[in-house]
Amino acid sequence: MKTLVVYDSLYGNTAQLAEAIGAATGESQVLRVAEAKPSELSSFDLVVIGAPTQGGRATDAMRAFLERVPGWPYSIHGCAPGGSKSSATPPTGSPRR
Repeated sequence: MKTLVVYDSLYGNTAQLAEAIGAATGESQVLRVAEAKPSELSSFDLVVIGAPTQGGRATDAMRAFLERVPGWPYSIHGCAPGGSKSSATPPTGSPRR
């Protein structure tokens, strides 16, 4: 399965998690959100999104990226102080707010 892992990371924790997910999924590409292009998402079978949480929300950069890919189903992983946190979005691909 061709997988893309797109992440944002402030202190390196989410970057480590993104790299681990990429390694575990086999044929994968791991990109920081600033390098990812929404127009290329359709060439992947699975897209995994990761971002640190700030006040219970993804970073501004990640939210801006997600707003450019409406209707795309995705899964989000992220890190929060004291542990990790993950959630899956509804099939519409709309981020939880």
